[in-house]
Amino acid sequence: MEKTRIIVSHGEMKKIAGIFGKSFPTIRKALRGDINVQDCDKIRKCAVERGGIEVRVSEKNDNIT
Repeated sequence: MEKTRIIVSHGEMKKIAGIFGKSFPTIRKALRGDINVQDCDKIRKCAVERGGIEVRVSEKNDNIT
């Protein structure tokens, strides 16, 4: 499975944290795909709906492609 990240502005991450009642680091990790929190899929979907861009990440050295 290919790893992806969702890129959004810092301000949008704060707004998403408020919407879901989660901490900023939890939102950041969910958007990076680092953890699988209970609402991870919902957080990622919300970020994309709010203008986030999903990018593929190279597994070799964690570079965005």
